[in-house]
Amino acid sequence: MDPKLQPEALRNLAETNVDQAEKAFNGFLEAARKSLDLMQSASMPSPMRDIPKRSLDLTEKNMKAAFEHARKLVLAKDLQEVLQLQTEFLKSQFAAAQEQMKQLGSNLSAKAGEMTSTGKAEGDTSGAEASEATPSTRRTKGDTSRT
Repeated sequence: MDPKLQPEALRNLAETNVDQAEKAFNGFLEAARKSLDLMQSASMPSPMRDIPKRSLDLTEKNMKAAFEHARKLVLAKDLQEVLQLQTEFLKSQFAAAQEQMKQLGSNLSAKAGEMTSTGKAEGDTSGAEASEATPSTRRTKGDTSRT
């Protein structure tokens, strides 16, 4: 094989591998979304239903960025370009990760607040009913000692 053709052949092979990996990941993601839809309809409390979906959305976004980065690396002409691409990718992914953590933290806090307020509302009602049924407040027809 001609040595000048080897880099092109390797580049084509790498592009094909990236495409296959992305296709496989997309299949996995589709199966995960279907499973999530089945789980959510059956057992998950309503305030928490969008958190797993949001996590899958973020995973998809991050993986798309990684596949795009891999395609750029495949086309890099030299080591300097590879290092530059890698530096840019790491910076952008670090910034994205910070933003995503901020969003997830906000979402979790909001959902926890919803669940707490829902629980308190239910707890307040049942608590009032429970206090009416305690022995200290219960009186019978013949009990006149407490007035």
